[in-house]
Amino acid sequence: MINLNCQSLLSQRGEWINLLESKEPDIVVATETWLTSDVKDSELDCDGYTVYRRDRQNGLRGGVLIAVSNTINSTEAFRSSESETLWVKVLLKGQKHLLVGACYRPNVADRVTIPALEKDLSTLLDKKPVNLIIAGDFNFPGWKWSHDSRSLKPNTHYTDLRTEFGNTLDSFNLKQLVTESTRKENILDLLATNIPHRVNICRVIPGISDHDGIPYLELSLKVNKKKAAPRTINIYRRADWDGLKAYISEKITSVQPNPSVEVMWSTFKSIMQLGVEKLIPKKRIKSKQSQPWISFNLHAKKKKGHIEIEERFTTLKRACQRQFRQEHRAYVSKMLTEDGKTQLRLPKSSGATSSAGAHKTSELGPYDQMAS
Repeated sequence: MINLNCQSLLSQRGEWINLLESKEPDIVVATETWLTSDVKDSELDCDGYTVYRRDRQNGLRGGVLIAVSNTINSTEAFRSSESETLWVKVLLKGQKHLLVGACYRPNVADRVTIPALEKDLSTLLDKKPVNLIIAGDFNFPGWKWSHDSRSLKPNTHYTDLRTEFGNTLDSFNLKQLVTESTRKENILDLLATNIPHRVNICRVIPGISDHDGIPYLELSLKVNKKKAAPRTINIYRRADWDGLKAYISEKITSVQPNPSVEVMWSTFKSIMQLGVEKLIPKKRIKSKQSQPWISFNLHAKKKKGHIEIEERFTTLKRACQRQFRQEHRAYVSKMLTEDGKTQLRLPKSSGATSSAGAHKTSELGPYDQMAS
């Protein structure tokens, strides 16, 4: 199981895919997904996972996600109406089921999330005790966590909120497991559980956003596995490409220009998806077969990796990320300009606004010029 802060899942897509493929986690908890209802699960590159989402309804950014391997029986258990919290039930063999929670507390001064979390826990644990893990970004930089205790750092602000959170953990017999920093010198991304005796490994691996680390957890639990359901795929070799081109051309010409790049992209994506649904045939296929020649030892090496080289991996990863961004900007700039020399200014994230207000026309990049 891993617990990561994405700070825009779509903009971190390459690192997200690499993380899923290299670590092969059974359960993923993600915060700050920055997803909206017009983004489909299929766009998240979560092949092999059942995705449960709670996107932020009012305003930008935020949002939480839980992805559970398709081989494991799971269902959504509860979603909070007061905070960005989502719960999923995972069935276990011969014992009580496991409740996995994803929680995002948006800032250090927030006074809503912890009372709402306490209310959720009271509701979920009211009838009978269950195995429980709550993970997420709680934005409590003032806590200093160790394996056996916790304490507040000197000059910590909002001490009443931190005390409230500590009391909530104690009230429901939850132990916080993460003791290494996840953003700069702070431990913001937490994992708390009422079954610490089931924990085999809890450590921090390299992150994919401005959070330097991702809590990684291994538990000794026998899950109730299921056969992966048949899936639907497109048969592109039998597609009506001429019909698809004509359909898109007809719909595009009837679209009214809009100054917003996001609106134009959303419109184009909807037209494309409807065209694919109508003009590309589909079929249902069985899930992919396992690879029996991969032994347990090989699988363990692939999954766990080597702790001693992760520091070097972090350095190389950041260098690659910088080069990826530079190459991406150059590639898109070349496509959007005739000479390929115009400087392309890409926003850091979709929907982000500048504190200085709107840019002048002369300062706009090709994206903005096309939309204006």
